Amino acid sequence: MRIAVKLGVAASLAMFLAMFAGLPAAAVQNPGGSVTATCAALTPNPVASGQTATATLNATATPPTPNPYSSLSDPTWSWALNSTVSGVSISQLNTSSPVATLIAAITSPGVYMLSATATATWTDSNGGIYVASGTTAPITITVVGVQKLQYAQGGGYVDVSGTLYVLVGQPVTFKAVSMPTGSTYPAGQPVWSGSSGASGSGVTFSVAFNQLSASSTDYKSVTATCGNTSATANVIVFDLLPILTPQDNFAGRDLTAYGPFEYLNLSYQTTPPGIYEGDIGGLQWRITSGGGTLPGGAGGVATYQCPGAGAMAVLNLAVTGGLMLGLMRTANP
Repeated sequence: MRIAVKLGVAASLAMFLAMFAGLPAAAVQNPGGSVTATCAALTPNPVASGQTATATLNATATPPTPNPYSSLSDPTWSWALNSTVSGVSISQLNTSSPVATLIAAITSPGVYMLSATATATWTDSNGGIYVASGTTAPITITVVGVQKLQYAQGGGYVDVSGTLYVLVGQPVTFKAVSMPTGSTYPAGQPVWSGSSGASGSGVTFSVAFNQLSASSTDYKSVTATCGNTSATANVIVFDLLPILTPQDNFAGRDLTAYGPFEYLNLSYQTTPPGIYEGDIGGLQWRITSGGGTLPGGAGGVATYQCPGAGAMAVLNLAVTGGLMLGLMRTANP
């Protein structure tokens, strides 16, 4: 009877072991192993909107302690993004290596935060599976675009709003304001172009407007581009001609000399035609030297009375607002 009992125990043990034979080994999470994940600096960062920045991801691992009487394989590697930012991905060419590439091709300007997690998986000689993971420090990606253009005036900058009117021969300095606010453009950005002949790069750019517009709709454009964003200023290049017309404008009279106390009607014309005082920013007739009287003078149309004694009078038609503020054209009655 004792022998039968012993045989029964042995048979029961054999049956118990047979029940679990062939079942897969369960993965053991972080069984003493560890992973340290890193991300190198993004290049470029900041990056132009719609263009691509890359960074090298890497990781190191401390192996776990396997089950007794078993050996451990080298780890296989995988990476995962901890982000839903559109346009960001990871490229891993070899799962035997912890090295991968973070690829960011984000199409909207902004500041984006994300991280990536590296996972190492080992297998022991008895089929045991061991897993450990590590996450990079936060990764910041600054994606930059052009928000708007400004022009230099009076020691500061003014937002471009609507069509600009520039006297022929005058240079204008433009500034491309970046977004997000306060961000720095990537090297070589923004790029300047346009029918004005602008060509170059940098935050600010000076354009010399030496060619008259052919009409009041012949725009000389200035465009700043950064990646897939841009802003454009449309410019009409004009000239201003002051006109002096004596009220006693008899046939054959001398139009370079006028009599004492003679009245002159003051007006102007523009090239190209069709440009109005309000477009320019305001006009004002002024006596620069030589005397005489000039009541009012605003609006570009006025009446001037010559001085009583012989004198060389100089009158100016000045721009009183807008981009050309303070510039003038001279008339010599």
